[in-house]
Amino acid sequence: MRSVWLLLFLGLSASIPARTVRLLYLEAPEDAPGALHLVAGKEVAKVDVPRLAISSGQAQVPSAAVRIHLAEKAPTREHPLPADAPAVDLPAGDQDLLLVLFPTGKTGPLGFGAQAIDFSSARIPDGGILWLNLSRRTLQVRLGSAVMAVPQGQTRAMAPGVAPGGSYPVLVDLAPLDSREEPLPLIRATWMREPGRRQLLFVLDDPSRLVPRVVAVPHRLPPPPEAAAKPPAR
Repeated sequence: MRSVWLLLFLGLSASIPARTVRLLYLEAPEDAPGALHLVAGKEVAKVDVPRLAISSGQAQVPSAAVRIHLAEKAPTREHPLPADAPAVDLPAGDQDLLLVLFPTGKTGPLGFGAQAIDFSSARIPDGGILWLNLSRRTLQVRLGSAVMAVPQGQTRAMAPGVAPGGSYPVLVDLAPLDSREEPLPLIRATWMREPGRRQLLFVLDDPSRLVPRVVAVPHRLPPPPEAAAKPPAR
């Protein structure tokens, strides 16, 4: 679904530099709203909600820190913002943010959580991997020679350390909940670094499974601008 984004001016000075926000809804239920209102103070913008895909559009917000609520309808005096409206704090500074919506087990159209992550190419370059651990256990991740822990509720960006087109081993374990237990294997695979593409990996608990589920969302970077035309030879 093509998302329709409106500018958010959040009542702040126009002199404050702007940054972009995009939206991604993980595991959206069938009755999830097709659009949400992003509310920041008295400023409201209605946006379409893509499903398991990063929005093609984007909102522009000031670089200052701001709290955004998400609601089905624009709040009014007669119908104020619902008390259960999910909220997310956008930190100051990050220039390219991805607002990730994810299931929490609650019912209803607003039964989701939200987390903002830095989605800039400076943090996740070409070929990079971003982990967002929404499970209750720490991840122990190895991509090629790179090793990193991803605690609950946190993100980590990693580089596979191979040239485009190269393959590398991937080993992901769940840290034990008890010191007497052993790590629980989650992924044993070999992946390939695809040029011009980044990979977002979201780990979510699933009551029907022994281990969490991994939801992969690939993201293709825009092609680099064409090189400037060379001056004619003399």
